[in-house]
Amino acid sequence: MKIQKACDIIHTKGMIFDNLFTLSGRYYLNSKFDRNRYDVSYFGCKMYSESSGSTVLYSVPYILFNVYKSKIDKCVEYYKNNPPTGLETLVPSLCDPKVNITTLGVVSGNVAVYNDSGVSDFYQA
Repeated sequence: MKIQKACDIIHTKGMIFDNLFTLSGRYYLNSKFDRNRYDVSYFGCKMYSESSGSTVLYSVPYILFNVYKSKIDKCVEYYKNNPPTGLETLVPSLCDPKVNITTLGVVSGNVAVYNDSGVSDFYQA
């Protein structure tokens, strides 16, 4: 899993940061993004319910990075023996303490559409 590899690199290189932000592939920040919503003492994510959240954009504070890394490692181990349920279900619900970010400040980008002859068009999602 790429996020696990990224965590290993951050850990190995001893990188220091206030908040680590993860942004899913087809999304980008818009003018509604406000870094000040993300505390350096809590995971910041958008929760849909107590057990499900969004991984479009979330933050990992430096002081909780090792907790986050262990949660990612547990998810990978879980996926080895169980059908994937998606990071949206596992990671946000496992990471505590957290603050619910109601307005992420992201917009989705282009998505490729497959047809019988392969990728045909891109459209704005």
